[in-house]
Amino acid sequence: MIAVRAARSNGSRPGRAQWLALAAVAGFSIVADQLTKQLIAGQLAAGTTVDAFGPLWFSHTDNTGFALGLLEDRRWLLPIATVLVVAATLAYFARIRRSSAAVSLSLGLIVGGSSANLIDRVFVGHVTDFVGIHLSPVFNLADVFIALGIAILIGREFFLRPPRLFGR
Repeated sequence: MIAVRAARSNGSRPGRAQWLALAAVAGFSIVADQLTKQLIAGQLAAGTTVDAFGPLWFSHTDNTGFALGLLEDRRWLLPIATVLVVAATLAYFARIRRSSAAVSLSLGLIVGGSSANLIDRVFVGHVTDFVGIHLSPVFNLADVFIALGIAILIGREFFLRPPRLFGR
């Protein structure tokens, strides 16, 4: 048991602190998303759109599909795909070497955002989207968390890591 703890503490695999960070970010993401959806549902009737400022507007939309309403006729597929994405993300995190705060943050955002939308799909039957920016589809905070998590991973991979030569 001591050898396992020593191996984890030297950065070979994510340790307890990295897992707790991922869980905290995911938990925060879920709570924040659910609260904003409840706030919108309490303030705007479904189908209502309100201009906020500049290119930003709010529109209470019940989305039974994926982005842009895709896969509305295959509602059973989205929860299954989401569970697979969350499981794959957690499996990836468990296997990576030398985890960092950026990785815990980014994967926590992806897991939290995905889980928040999964909760809606399973328990409500649809996802509540409510934010729009000029020429964009309507989205929610969970979608922002997922996109931000992906952006952090891409940024870390391409801009913050030293270049690898010939696969080394």
